Amino acid sequence: MNTDKSIAWTLRIGIVAGIILIIIGEIMGEWNDALWLGILVLIMSPLLGIVVAFAGLLIEKDWFWASVTAILLTVVGAGLILALI
Repeated sequence: MNTDKSIAWTLRIGIVAGIILIIIGEIMGEWNDALWLGILVLIMSPLLGIVVAFAGLLIEKDWFWASVTAILLTVVGAGLILALI
């Protein structure tokens, strides 16, 4: 598994899916679920890229960078939890 290619594909798919959903939402008019979902997909794409990177680093047994990625995921997760409180 090539981690770089996996991350790149994850981000590409997230961007394309988000843009398509936003366009559909704009065509439907006003603020609707498709538009909100498109914005959410665009926001969550980098987070999914981090998760894919973490999985790839674990598979490659690159423990140092996997631990750095785990710390990053922990910080992002703590931020999400604090934002919901």
